[in-house]
Amino acid sequence: MSSIQLNNATKSLIVSSLSKLMQTKSLDKIRVNDIIEECQISRHTFYYHFDNIYNAAYWEFERILNETFPEEDRNESIEASAVEMIDFFRTNRNLCKSMIESKHHSQMEHIIYEKVENVIRNEYRKNNLPWAELSQEKKELIVKVLAISEAACVKGWLLDQFKASSKDMIDVLMKMMKGLSL
Repeated sequence: MSSIQLNNATKSLIVSSLSKLMQTKSLDKIRVNDIIEECQISRHTFYYHFDNIYNAAYWEFERILNETFPEEDRNESIEASAVEMIDFFRTNRNLCKSMIESKHHSQMEHIIYEKVENVIRNEYRKNNLPWAELSQEKKELIVKVLAISEAACVKGWLLDQFKASSKDMIDVLMKMMKGLSL
């Protein structure tokens, strides 16, 4: 096993233990000692791989996110992108919710915003949104406003600020994007 594979295996062991602990405790209540006891590693090993618990949680979240949403532009519809995004947040709801509720919530909120913004931006690049006649500046403004609005909706949904099924969330996000006619 190469050193990179070993590093990733150790990181995976750490975040697996963290994820297990997050089933019963909030992220802010978990301590490094809890993790090292759970996965039977030394404190030094934990800090060799991660600066802190939040760094471990975000590493796992980014890993899952990058597996689900590779960087290359995929030629799928806006609806398919929205379904995939909402399914991702639903599947990883405990992790997302715990991170949003933590004292380091701004990083999680930024990640949600970036993913929503990428979906919207890819759609307008493919000219699937009714903005063809608008200037580039106006399109950028719309992308930013929509991304902020939709990210806030996803965050509220994850935090149970309103009850909605995955299908209802997708319908709302689609109406927000496609309902714009300027």
